[in-house]
Amino acid sequence: MKKKVLFPISMLIFLLFTLFLNRESATAVEPYKINFGETISVKSDGTYEHVDIEGIKSKKIKVRIEITNVCAYNYDGNRIDAAIEIRYGAALDKQQYVKSGGVLIFTDYFEEDDETLEFYTDDANSYSLDLKITKICDAKLTISCRKSITMKDTGFKIVYPKVYYGDEDVTDCADYKVKASKKNLVDIDASKSSIDGYFYLSGNEKAGKCKITVTAKYMGQSCSTSFVLKLKSTLKKNLYVLGDLYSYNTRSNTFKMYLTNRSKKQIKIYSKGAVALDDDYYSFDRNVKLSKNRKTIKIKSGECKAISWKVIGRTTWYDVEDFEIHFKCKYKGKVSWLSVQGETVYIWKKKKWKKLS
Repeated sequence: MKKKVLFPISMLIFLLFTLFLNRESATAVEPYKINFGETISVKSDGTYEHVDIEGIKSKKIKVRIEITNVCAYNYDGNRIDAAIEIRYGAALDKQQYVKSGGVLIFTDYFEEDDETLEFYTDDANSYSLDLKITKICDAKLTISCRKSITMKDTGFKIVYPKVYYGDEDVTDCADYKVKASKKNLVDIDASKSSIDGYFYLSGNEKAGKCKITVTAKYMGQSCSTSFVLKLKSTLKKNLYVLGDLYSYNTRSNTFKMYLTNRSKKQIKIYSKGAVALDDDYYSFDRNVKLSKNRKTIKIKSGECKAISWKVIGRTTWYDVEDFEIHFKCKYKGKVSWLSVQGETVYIWKKKKWKKLS
């Protein structure tokens, strides 16, 4: 008889316990929900609660969060001082805190994958608060860069723009385009900008001023900024020549070189008296002259010219690296002897050769 009475009682206890667990589970699973511009009251009988934000349809938005009327209670239902932690973000890795009786107002960015706010405390048995969320705007792409750059017209600079999508640094992910208002002043290399986050500016040996415009693209948005680039002249008051003796052609029997005039005035190159000298053997030395029977070549300030020296007589040793060519150069009324060997230019001064460039 006792067994028959105990069995229904046990079943009743089991069913009540199951209903209690299901109620607790349903309470834990069903979160609060809030729409933009709405204010809701959040009440928790435990240490944890969470709220889902409705209506986040864009990739990223900026919102304002207001938490007011914060109250915390102990086991006896009395109000106490306690801190409530608010967690949010894609990995719930962002935190804010508000104390009982306090107010918390802050702005931040939310994305499609982080539309949840979690509330947690280990200082109280239960708590309540009012929550309001307001959408401010969709996230915008912005870019920051140097306001101005001054560099030598023969130098180069590395520029590091910063690109933000809302509050997120997306510099390494954005695509770049860079252009100059005066292309003849500067060369731009942005080939690695989307990988390394920078681009190069190289002077074209011309002084002046231009505007550099940087455009970034990311997540279907684009933004631009610009800065002023000033290129300072590196032309010298005295004679200053850059040179490169780079080839000798046995068929045409000519040497070829580049000469760049980095002096502030024009220079004149003379054909008469020029020679090609081998470093090791006198037997390969030759007299040379400017090709096409030219007597002189004028090179303007800042100008670069390719010059051919015709060997007078038979061909000589084929290896141009063993040769140096001596010739006369006139600058500001004064004639000097110059020597070009490889990429180095020398000037004859005080009975010896001095390195010019």
